Amino acid sequence: MKLVFETTVQKLKYEVLKNAARLGFSGLSTYDPDSIANKIIPGPRPTFRCCVHKERQIIKDRLSFALDETKHNHLIRVIDTACDQCPINRYTVTNSCRGCIARSCENACPVNAIMMVAGRAYINQEKCVECGRCRDACQFEAISDVQRPCRRSCPVDAIEMTDYGIAKINYDKCISCGQCVYNCPFGAITDQSFIYSIAKELSIENNQIFALVAPSISSQFDNTTIGQITTGLKNIGFKDVIEVALGADMVIQEETREYLKHMESHDYMTTSCCPGFVNIVDKYFPELTENMSTTVSPMIAISRLIKSIYKDAKTVFIGPCIAKKDEAKKYEETNDVDFVITFEELRSLFGAKEIALDSLEPSPLNNGSFYGRMFAVQGGVSSSINAYIQENNYNINYDPVVGNGAKECVKHLKLAKHNKLSKTFLEGMACEGGCICGPGSITHRKKDITQVQKYANQAKEKTTSDALQVIPINILQLHR
Repeated sequence: MKLVFETTVQKLKYEVLKNAARLGFSGLSTYDPDSIANKIIPGPRPTFRCCVHKERQIIKDRLSFALDETKHNHLIRVIDTACDQCPINRYTVTNSCRGCIARSCENACPVNAIMMVAGRAYINQEKCVECGRCRDACQFEAISDVQRPCRRSCPVDAIEMTDYGIAKINYDKCISCGQCVYNCPFGAITDQSFIYSIAKELSIENNQIFALVAPSISSQFDNTTIGQITTGLKNIGFKDVIEVALGADMVIQEETREYLKHMESHDYMTTSCCPGFVNIVDKYFPELTENMSTTVSPMIAISRLIKSIYKDAKTVFIGPCIAKKDEAKKYEETNDVDFVITFEELRSLFGAKEIALDSLEPSPLNNGSFYGRMFAVQGGVSSSINAYIQENNYNINYDPVVGNGAKECVKHLKLAKHNKLSKTFLEGMACEGGCICGPGSITHRKKDITQVQKYANQAKEKTTSDALQVIPINILQLHR
């Protein structure tokens, strides 16, 4: 089975994680980092750095991060050795500068960092505070803004720089959305992986480990079916595979009930299934938490269901979301979810076992409804709840709005903070486009949404009520 990678960074991550998984499957606790690095970077010529020695060191550092599963306070970290190629100076004067006598850039600078040298503007980088006023003032657009991809992608300005120009994460601001991980072109920012421990657990005979797959998986493995992916998961050791879409159906029902009661005393309610959005509210709008749904996410709901049926069950959530790892950590005391891995990590698990998905016989997987599966796309939550309201003939005002991406979520939350949110229901999605566009995805294509919609249409159960008719969810605690 030929693998296609979006970027070389993704390919290198695949190789590193595949080797980490192999160590887990083999049960080895020690390894030779030089041997693995030399295999991934055979040389003698470098391919992405100054020399093969630098490349191999980055591979070894990334492998060390992948195998370091000790309890860290922070999910996302910077690999210092890999973060050394981005421009340090954000604003620079280009050849378009005419040395005009207006001196708009110089007059706009609040710290006197701009002067005229040899007939053109010059920025003293030691004084520059990167406010951007010079760029806005220049009538020739002669000042360029070369912002680092990690900083540009962060929706809450949590990326800072050390005195040596290395990226640094301000964890007081970070919402664990993972956009910096996905957008760093050098792969210098990574999320904590548990692929070694998962592989080790899967190698145990007669284990009770369940794979909980997010509906967006339907677009991630080209030339394969969901049935083949299901078989592949069982072949690498999972006891069974369950759709998180069924957990979404549970959330649709419970969150609708909560909305009906909530609106008796409040003007609006927000969703709580996206951990990135929850982190935005917790960190930046704590005064709005009383308007947030207390219903757990589909991941927690389906995991609680599995563990209520199988006493010794362990669950592994598999999806596109890095922030789900942060969410799982918050539920450690209640032991709701044992592990979280991304689709990228799942592909490495298959690679470690040398499983060609397109050659497997399919296994059935049909747990969630059409609406449960549509949770993966932008607007899926609010439209699914609307359908449930209509299905049950609830007589209540329901006027939703979708926060498409973290920045748009912040905009709506600011309106809510000042009592200017005119809607009654806010669906918050930290990733633009919904979960399908999560940073842990293998692919990030426009057609992926179409694939999820096609998958949703194939659901045996068309409505949430149909999907839940034989599920004993009334005995479950579905609130945080």
